[in-house]
Amino acid sequence: MPRHRIAVIGLGVIALKQHLPVIAANPNFEIVAGANRRPVATTMCGRQYRDYREMLASEPTIEAVAICTP
Repeated sequence: MPRHRIAVIGLGVIALKQHLPVIAANPNFEIVAGANRRPVATTMCGRQYRDYREMLASEPTIEAVAICTP
């Protein structure tokens, strides 16, 4: 079964410590990209973008987005 390609908008502390590890642990998902205003030191989300619109335009195979912003 192919994995669903997901992106994450908002790479704050909670996303890095809670959301990303849980998504990454699920074999049904592949985290292909992340969007955050500031660069974040993580390898869990594939390529990073400063703007979610750029991310969506550059990654046409994204199937779902987790929005992890306040």
